[in-house]
Amino acid sequence: MTQITGRITLQFNGKSIRSLNGAKIMFGGTQRTPVNDDQGGVHYSEKIVNGGAEAVIPHGSDTNVAELQNLVNVTLTAETDSGKQYMGRGAFITEALELTGSDNGDMPIKVACLPLEEI
Repeated sequence: MTQITGRITLQFNGKSIRSLNGAKIMFGGTQRTPVNDDQGGVHYSEKIVNGGAEAVIPHGSDTNVAELQNLVNVTLTAETDSGKQYMGRGAFITEALELTGSDNGDMPIKVACLPLEEI
């Protein structure tokens, strides 16, 4: 029986971060856009799309906001509970961090990096 991925743990330079359920990784890679010519042919153009991740961190007294905001040129590792691991080099936080007062102290993060590679 195959285990289906239910959780993703994110690490920056080997240091795990605590996140709420629902972390997401974007593999990146080649994106193809259809191009139609005037003869009815369908072709495509390509561009490289970055990889990345999104997660919500539960903010607490031990959360180092400055450290998170200053993540630049780090290695992102995403480990799934089904045993797969993916790595993205040159990762950085893309948006200023925000904190929402809630039961979980929600602090979303968004990360961009080179396309993810399976390791």
